Amino acid sequence: MQAESERRFDFFLNIIIVSSDFLPEKSGRESFLESEFLRILDKNKKMRLSLARDFFSLGANVLIIEPDFSGEKSTCSMEFKEQYGISRVLVHMDSKRQNRIFPVKDILRFSGKVLDNSACIGGIFLPDIVISSGSFPFSFGAAAKIAEESSAVLITELFCSGDALIKTGATKKMNPVLTLLKKSEKSALSESDAVLSFFPGAKKASFGAHGVIPMDIPSFKPKNSISPEGLSLYEKVFAFKEGKNFVLASFVPLENGFSIEELILASKEFEGRLSLVFISSGSKARFYKSFIAERGIKNVFFLDEPPEDEISFILSGADGVFVSENTSLGESAPQQSRFYQAFSAGKPVLSASENFLDFLRKSGGAVISRPKNKESLRLGIKALLEMSETDRETLSRSGKDFFDKNSAENFSKEYFSLLKHLVKQKENKK
Repeated sequence: MQAESERRFDFFLNIIIVSSDFLPEKSGRESFLESEFLRILDKNKKMRLSLARDFFSLGANVLIIEPDFSGEKSTCSMEFKEQYGISRVLVHMDSKRQNRIFPVKDILRFSGKVLDNSACIGGIFLPDIVISSGSFPFSFGAAAKIAEESSAVLITELFCSGDALIKTGATKKMNPVLTLLKKSEKSALSESDAVLSFFPGAKKASFGAHGVIPMDIPSFKPKNSISPEGLSLYEKVFAFKEGKNFVLASFVPLENGFSIEELILASKEFEGRLSLVFISSGSKARFYKSFIAERGIKNVFFLDEPPEDEISFILSGADGVFVSENTSLGESAPQQSRFYQAFSAGKPVLSASENFLDFLRKSGGAVISRPKNKESLRLGIKALLEMSETDRETLSRSGKDFFDKNSAENFSKEYFSLLKHLVKQKENKK
């Protein structure tokens, strides 16, 4: 018993992450809410792996448990692998997945297999921390079982509020999903040692439980070396400054952004002074190109979307950055990440938001406009154009300092420090 206690207080932590997010087959992606939910799942998966690597570099042993839908036949239901110092357990599902709007049955099958093997997983890895990590806490029961059998600290991560998903209508025809979501969320909130919420609405959410910790997380790291394609896009953005135009760049997904039409119409009034450049592809690119052609708008342009980790560099070629949340899943971690990306460019930001107002005010780097309001956006553009160079630099510096202070690296260190504190706290209660 003494040796076990000493192992824990050395803080070479053993961390298990039960990751239940997975993407549908390509042919089924159209079933999702205009692909935005897919984008959120994909970003959460990447962020989770990045955090795991950071935890490893800080002295932790990390095991990620995740589903495998490759369809490859295997004699066992689980397979252990190791990559970048991270151990992984691939839970083989019996067959390739069926396309469906929301993969609840797949999540339950995955969670059931992890639950059945909880004693084996916990016994081999001896976790100090078990994290239930997913966009929604459907796999909480499996993580809770491992934590219970190992006397480990149990943490639930929430990347989006259940209410936000319900508002989208994505689950309108699936009442059992709503029941399961509410039940899972209630259990996670009441039984976890800590609940970490990565979306801005966390402070306002009616969880009905104590111990919820709202956390701001930039889920990306800017790239140090830039690809030839990224450099080319930067040069194209910079080229729009010819004629001394103010270049306002936007990288908001065209199919889901707030205020795209209103922004275009507001920009028309500043022809000769402003170039609005969309660095974004998407299903609505053709629609908006027709939209500006029909209205004779000549100062709005479209460029291809770059890799996410090069966006900061490309945006830095502009004079200002426009950013907004999407229309459906505003309360989610990836949306917050989008605002951090805007600040990381080191340019003044024009924002259209209703869920991120406290976050934007705290940054000190944004001109805030009302979403879907042409006049408010027009006044925001006017404020940027008429602002002195000194004031623009102040906005730019405030936003960049805010990003640097809340960088992914700093977040990982703070998160890891919290994990150590929770383990120590639990040990002291014994």
